[in-house]
Order: sequence, then C-alpha cells, then structure tokens
Amino acid sequence: MNKDMSYAAVMARRPEIMKNSAGLDFSQFESGSIAFDYERMMKEAGFTIAEIQKIQSE
Repeated sequence: MNKDMSYAAVMARRPEIMKNSAGLDFSQFESGSIAFDYERMMKEAGFTIAEIQKIQSE
C-alpha cells in the first residue's frame, strides 16, 4: 500500500513524522496557536549540545 505523498497528506502526517524521527511528541510543548516551550522541550529531550550538533549535521 502506497502512502499519499502529496504536500497536504505529508503535512497532515507531520506530528507522526516528527515523533518517529526525533522520538519526541512536539505537541506536548505547544500552547496555543503560536507558543512553543523550547526550554522545556530541551530539558525533557535530554540531548547534549554535542548530540544535537551531530544529529543536525547528519
């Protein structure tokens, strides 16, 4: 079975994609339509700066 790869379908699966790729449910750090608690996410993610740099470079 092929997944719909249209822009709209991919964007609809965005939370699932982000959770699978980063191992985090980003929705738990959102509040309201534009607020995001970055500091809490970084604290709970447990990544060091070096690990984040490695992930981003890959």
